[in-house]
Amino acid sequence: MMAFLLACTGANEPPRFESYNGLKVKYLFGFAYPDGELGEELIVSAGERFDISIDVSDADGDEIELLFPQAPLGWSFEANSRKGYWMVPETYWSDHITLQVLAVDENGGASAMFLTYYLNDVVLPPLGIEGLFFKGGMLSTNLNKDLSLSLLVLLPKLVSKNRET
Repeated sequence: MMAFLLACTGANEPPRFESYNGLKVKYLFGFAYPDGELGEELIVSAGERFDISIDVSDADGDEIELLFPQAPLGWSFEANSRKGYWMVPETYWSDHITLQVLAVDENGGASAMFLTYYLNDVVLPPLGIEGLFFKGGMLSTNLNKDLSLSLLVLLPKLVSKNRET
């Protein structure tokens, strides 16, 4: 056990998110979240410019790169200034989006923060089969969440019933 502890003392520390839009960032089970955001809704309105500021540090003094995998349309972020904005679209396929923010240092250390934004006044696709989307393995529709869950549960039954006929 002592050899293991000694071998780990020189390990690279991952970057840490310090703040998001002026809110202190906390950690739960290794994932970062803005203080007050856990369980609270981040609401943005269709057509607005939503400004974003992220502060991140590295205990080892390593250079840090911020990455935004699958960032939404209209996303613009200056990595050097740690500031950016999102031009919230007027139309979107869902009433919310979860943004993943990765802070990666030059030695491979990484931290992740997930931000879920709820889109106010966004125009959703029409109802019907064209209103259903399979995105990332999830079913989403512009109907209420209870009906979406019902569709997710019933859809395999409907498909298998149609195959039988």
